[in-house]
Amino acid sequence: MYKQYISSAVLLLASTLCVTAQAYANDQALAETPVFKRVPPAYEPDGLKWGGFIVKPQIEVETRYDDNIYSAETAEKSDFIVKTTPSISITKEYKDNAFWFSGEYGMERYAENDEEDQDTLEGLFGGLVRLTSRLTSGFEFMAAKSYLNRDTPGSSRQTARPVEAYTSSAEGFVNYNRNRLNLKFLGNVARKSYNDSADAATGNTIYFSDKNRMVYGGALETSYQLLKTDDTEHKFFTNFTYEKSIYDENSNALSANDYSEAGILAGFSTAYKGLLFGKIGVGYVRQDFKNTPNQDLWDIEVDLAYNITPKTTLKALAGRELKQDNSFVAGYLDTSYTLGVDHEFLHNLYGGASFTYSDLDFSGGQSTRQDSDYITNMYLKYYHNTNFESRLGWRYKERDSNTAGASFDNNIFMYSLTGKL
Repeated sequence: MYKQYISSAVLLLASTLCVTAQAYANDQALAETPVFKRVPPAYEPDGLKWGGFIVKPQIEVETRYDDNIYSAETAEKSDFIVKTTPSISITKEYKDNAFWFSGEYGMERYAENDEEDQDTLEGLFGGLVRLTSRLTSGFEFMAAKSYLNRDTPGSSRQTARPVEAYTSSAEGFVNYNRNRLNLKFLGNVARKSYNDSADAATGNTIYFSDKNRMVYGGALETSYQLLKTDDTEHKFFTNFTYEKSIYDENSNALSANDYSEAGILAGFSTAYKGLLFGKIGVGYVRQDFKNTPNQDLWDIEVDLAYNITPKTTLKALAGRELKQDNSFVAGYLDTSYTLGVDHEFLHNLYGGASFTYSDLDFSGGQSTRQDSDYITNMYLKYYHNTNFESRLGWRYKERDSNTAGASFDNNIFMYSLTGKL
């Protein structure tokens, strides 16, 4: 009898120690990850398993209040918006290979300004195939329907309806790894097209179809591992990129200004003792145009995260990008900087705040225009249980422009509830 009690007690103690050890290991793994990337394992749904497939359905309902839906300098309009987004992901693993499909449909409805209602779609299919112990390849096909953001320069603030945008793309890569060296070859092709719209004041047609184009691209990404231990990894990387945009011949276009872009970015990436993560790179980008002078820039890319405590992460980002528009109605150089902090208040409650400054330096037909964007974001995320999570957020954006009618400010308050299996 006593031996039976002792055996039961030993088994109970052993199982308790195993569970405690696993929980400690999970906590340690989370503590060595930036806060904004953490998902507590206890709140990660397993999905539905059927015939070797893992199916994860999800639905998100987001409500938000926007005090300036047209991003207008004067005559601002506010509204309440509800967006419902059902989605699904399906994955299948076979030996060392994996395949996946995901799709989502977004229904966005405005309480008063129903002309702003939007329906978005996105579908994606991809795969990862291991060819040899050192060689892997992958592919991905995507199709999406979206809308131009009204707060983006050169977008659709002046149109009666949001402008629909369609994207379809295919990309593939081959990755080779040998000892410390890694080489990755990528190629992609995309089709981008837009619907025309009407001026909200005059009813005249505003042509967005002059942005319709094919985009062809390729890249070579190289990295060399300088140091690798159990908790530290340092790499040197060099990325070479090339992209060519060919615009449709369109009688309504101001010009079909095809261009190619070539760039190089080199730098250093690290994951240091569960404390410091990220990369710093510098490079050079050149754009060659068919009908207008060429442009180039010195590029920077900074993406750093530092766990100042096990529950607090500081982050810093910086980058430059040439954003072009056929006919140069709104071609500009975007230089942006972001500082932020994320904190784990409880094991299932996270929050954070960030501030972004962007300098927009225009070219072409608006070469005298200069904009500055100031963006503040705050959020709280709460995991109710394995199947439900909530998010509360606020965003404030202010644009200061030297061009009449281009300045604005905008507050957005939002709450979302997500259910998943």
